[in-house]
Amino acid sequence: MKVGRFRLSGRQELFIAIIAAVVIVCVGLFAYVAHEISVIGAQAQNQTPQAGGPPSIGAIMAGQDLLSYNNGADMAPYALVDYTYKNASSIGFNGTIFKVRPPGKVYLLYYGNQCYSCGQINEVVSNLTTYLNAYGFVNSTYDVVTVDPGNLTRITNDSVLIVLNGVLPRYMLNPVNSTELSGYHGNQTMLAYLLSKSTSVFYVGQNFSRVLLPGSIVIPAGGIPGYLATVPLLYNQSPVYYNNQATFQFVNGSTYGPIAYIKAGNGYIASFSNYLGSWKSPAEAGADIARAVSGLVWLPRAASGSSTVQTKGYASGGAPYGVIMDGIPLAYNYSNELALNGYYGRIVVSTKSQVGRTLYYDYKDIRYTPAAAPNGTMAMQSNVTPNVPAQLSMEVFTGSKGLVEVAPHLTVYDQNMSPKQSIYVSNFNASGNFTFFKNVQFALGQGRYIVKLQAFNNSEFAASTFTVPNVSVYLKYANYSSGSFLFGISSAGQQLNGINYTIKLNGLYGQSGTFYNGTINYTLPKGAPVVYGNATFEILMLSNDYRYIASNPPTVIHIDKEYIEIAIVLAVVIMLVTLVKSPTRDEFYIDVPNLPEQKSIPIKMKLDTVLGVFDKQNLYFHWKYMPLTSDEVRVAIANNIRYNSMPVSLTLNNVEMMLDQMAGAGHLLMVDGLYAPKSWEQQSGHDAAYLATFKKLRVYFVTHAYVFTELDSSSLADIVATFHGERAYIVIHSKTSKFKRMPVYQDATTYLAFLNAEEMDEFRESLYRRHSKVAEELKLNLSSGSLKLIDADDAGKGIG
Repeated sequence: MKVGRFRLSGRQELFIAIIAAVVIVCVGLFAYVAHEISVIGAQAQNQTPQAGGPPSIGAIMAGQDLLSYNNGADMAPYALVDYTYKNASSIGFNGTIFKVRPPGKVYLLYYGNQCYSCGQINEVVSNLTTYLNAYGFVNSTYDVVTVDPGNLTRITNDSVLIVLNGVLPRYMLNPVNSTELSGYHGNQTMLAYLLSKSTSVFYVGQNFSRVLLPGSIVIPAGGIPGYLATVPLLYNQSPVYYNNQATFQFVNGSTYGPIAYIKAGNGYIASFSNYLGSWKSPAEAGADIARAVSGLVWLPRAASGSSTVQTKGYASGGAPYGVIMDGIPLAYNYSNELALNGYYGRIVVSTKSQVGRTLYYDYKDIRYTPAAAPNGTMAMQSNVTPNVPAQLSMEVFTGSKGLVEVAPHLTVYDQNMSPKQSIYVSNFNASGNFTFFKNVQFALGQGRYIVKLQAFNNSEFAASTFTVPNVSVYLKYANYSSGSFLFGISSAGQQLNGINYTIKLNGLYGQSGTFYNGTINYTLPKGAPVVYGNATFEILMLSNDYRYIASNPPTVIHIDKEYIEIAIVLAVVIMLVTLVKSPTRDEFYIDVPNLPEQKSIPIKMKLDTVLGVFDKQNLYFHWKYMPLTSDEVRVAIANNIRYNSMPVSLTLNNVEMMLDQMAGAGHLLMVDGLYAPKSWEQQSGHDAAYLATFKKLRVYFVTHAYVFTELDSSSLADIVATFHGERAYIVIHSKTSKFKRMPVYQDATTYLAFLNAEEMDEFRESLYRRHSKVAEELKLNLSSGSLKLIDADDAGKGIG
């Protein structure tokens, strides 16, 4: 330690004070200007382009095909649509193959004085016809024909009859007594006669325990047909329509949201089971009924598929788009293939855009005849990893008993039939139906693709569809000072290899090469300045442009503009104080030597040792196969690993880097921030997502003192728990759950648990697009409250 004295002259003090004041004022002014510029920039970024007017679209069929998938077990019809648009931000495509002919004409039953609780029915009818035209179901409002009771027999076959009376008119159950009617057989009621003509009767009203006479309601004297038998239904869920208050369903029928429907004779009966006056307004009633009628939800489907395309702003444009209808599993066999050619195809193209406060829609309804006549078969896996060999099993129908030369090749297209890759197969002589195999590597980025087996003249033998899963690009290591970066590249948990790439940083310093082991080492050239702020890495590979945005924020001194005036006042005060010469005084200082820095010791840990702490931490908590958070791994390492007889203490940042490296190498699986050894999937019989969902639920149960069963310990559900003294059954939404069919028990609630809210929302949306028996059963259980959906991240919201 040293002790000394130091003294400044008065002139030196004044000079230093002036410099300090100037610096403070400059810093304050600079901060104020920077703040104002940032505000202006933020305002400019928040401005969004406005639509130029109501949207409009055009669409025509451009082609169709039949695609196999799922290793050739299933098939999906494919339709290619050429579309144009104007003032549209997104365009929806909905494809359906109906097993019966969709209605070609719309009739509206004249209600007259036979209408119960119909509200403003004239306004409803006006809105109904307007919306049917807007949805593209009819060409104009004049195509909705009002028919009176005396002319019901003149309704054409394959039509839809809309009945808005609120209660079924009595004359619909009267016998048809004319012997001159075409197709008349026996003593049928008017309703049965209409159904025999494949009519779809769409009814709005209450159940059929009563019938409507002019000005009164009575109980039907002769009873009602069996197909009109109903049971009460209290439906009140997330609204698919404005009115979601359904009151009944058909005994042997099905439901779609608040709509009940049943097949009867050659036709169908569908119903909004509530009074017309139950809607809040005529506009909502007309929109709901028109939407339901044009959706034809009651007609049986062989295949369906939907998707949405985002356009670039509100500009005009057009392009082809392919609709793959794989929403309903359809086994790939000759009988189903033959049946498709007798079915009826429909593509609905739609768009919506908001102009001011008004939301505008436009629809195009395309009808076509499916045509499927493959000259071979193809089978391949549904998910393909880039540059990893996939085996294709192919069969060619030569149509010849003698040997003929076949020169097939494979062409890969994107979903919109833009060619992406051509692969030579071989030349050979074959006869009859010839089968062969080939391992193929697809150098493609993430997306949905179609591969066609074609002859030399490009005529098609067979086609399949497959998906390349998302390609994950993540930054494993970054040193901005030295300009060194290490990226990990994987797809479906598998490291990519042998792929050509080009990488740039903020559009500069291009580097090209071929990467292996799922890593790209990127080093900036010598002399390149350090990048501060957002660093945009652009990686071009697999014919796609992948961007990764990192951040290296500079050290910034922030001074609020409110303190600028204070800074100026302080500067003046300092100047005044220094101008008054202070008396001479001795000044002392103490020189304290620098303390030694705390040393960190580099430690090498074996892979098996680190993986072992997962089992040890599970054993400590009496768990089994429960994934851990990075912080739990840090604690597990400190509790179970020693170096020179001392616990190994790692920072959370070091633990996360180590876990990411192990995950990138395939030793660990990471799901929603939880890590688990890859070997656990085989040992437990469950995938990592299932185990992560179980872990999240376990944390919730323990923190709320709920009793629950352990992993795979119950034969009734994945988890059996007790909430507030009541038994509950929980099934985890996963392919590895042992409960493929939802167990529903009397006087108890079954919960379907999802990994996170995003998966739960995707399931709910897909469920209401499906019409299988299992899907309808799930909808019914959801509507009755015997089945509930819960998000494992927020289990209390669904359980409480």
